Amino acid sequence: MNGIINNKTGKFYVFGGLSDQFTGTENIIALNDMNIFDTISLTWSKGSTIYAPLPRADYTATLLSNGIIVFIGGRETNYFVDVDINQIVLYDTTINKWSSMTAQGVILENRNGHSAVLSKYYIY
Repeated sequence: MNGIINNKTGKFYVFGGLSDQFTGTENIIALNDMNIFDTISLTWSKGSTIYAPLPRADYTATLLSNGIIVFIGGRETNYFVDVDINQIVLYDTTINKWSSMTAQGVILENRNGHSAVLSKYYIY
């Protein structure tokens, strides 16, 4: 699970992850909710789950300058299988909407627990 803060709005976004006996429940629960913390008003809210991906963890999340968060890779936590790294999930923070796209070019091996860096035009 990765958190992303938008310095323009002061909002902190956290998607998915797992809940277990160490976080409040005896059974492992896979989550696919978008939790949003407003660092200015100090309040939590929920983002849309319409078209949200399956529960997921160990992904990368990168915020673009236009307010879109790009999610790459990870594991679907219902089955603990790697997510197809070419299936890119997008969350638009300005309109609270999920979408997806398929990456093109060289086929990469699936990854989880990795990191990503945004340069001017590319996510590495």
